[in-house]
Amino acid sequence: MPIRDKQVIPVIANAISGLALAYRDASPPSLKKYLRSTIGHMCRELEDFVEPRISVAAENKAKELGLSVDLRQCHWDDQTTKMKDIGRKIFHWEHIVTVGDLTENVLTLRSPSQEAVEEILRTADIAWILKAEDDRLDLLGYRSKRRDPMECYEKAEIRFAKHPDDKLEN
Repeated sequence: MPIRDKQVIPVIANAISGLALAYRDASPPSLKKYLRSTIGHMCRELEDFVEPRISVAAENKAKELGLSVDLRQCHWDDQTTKMKDIGRKIFHWEHIVTVGDLTENVLTLRSPSQEAVEEILRTADIAWILKAEDDRLDLLGYRSKRRDPMECYEKAEIRFAKHPDDKLEN
């Protein structure tokens, strides 16, 4: 996984494992809902620690637009500024392993130990793709559930650019 700072995963996993244990026995239902939401939010925010992949189409579009920034160094917050995508109409910040899948994988652990949660969190992956590519994922039914994310991207004909350091694979 393209984690920029590997030291954060054990800390986050420790916190999530405690929440996952509390979730199992939570009562009333409103507390269970709150804990699920909190875990989901923590899974979403893993994006802050992941170096995004870039689809070949997004990389080509960035070149076509004359962007001088490497999309791998851009975060969702940079889309309207550094990436000049006013209205967020060109590029899409994509959770390759969906937040829903990460959350569900944590909550269905029989024993949500820190180590077990770490293993799940390390699957987090982000990409910059084009809106048209995201539409293809949606049409194929892969908006929020992807048992095999890379297979879903293959079916949607989305290819990822090779990382300049060859650290990331397609």
